[in-house]
Amino acid sequence: MMSLNFYPEIKKQNHRRLSAHKDVSLLSVFPYGISNGLCIVNENGDEINIPPTKNLISFPGFLIELLSKGKIKALQHHVNFDELINLDRYSYDIFSIPTPNINLPIININSDSSSINTEYGRTKSFD
Repeated sequence: MMSLNFYPEIKKQNHRRLSAHKDVSLLSVFPYGISNGLCIVNENGDEINIPPTKNLISFPGFLIELLSKGKIKALQHHVNFDELINLDRYSYDIFSIPTPNINLPIININSDSSSINTEYGRTKSFD
């Protein structure tokens, strides 16, 4: 799935432009890099601001965590408000998500891809 997200200029200062979450996908790929604001949370719970880049960025999503039985963790991340650069913001990303209702015998949770969304909903965290 390809996604083009638009984040308009914020009139009122807010700590975050996008709340903390893990993507549901196998991998999340930002082929054109990222702008200011991406913050990841490492395994110790520390927040790390990622500097802007025009290079490809990719990280694991919830599906890879499920398939690896937790050996590979999905990346918890959010987008912070940048008071120095309060402009419209775009992100273009590609998510690898299985087609709904296909049989996934390698996953030991139910029998089809819709169960991934159900399981993801149980683990999703928000601010």
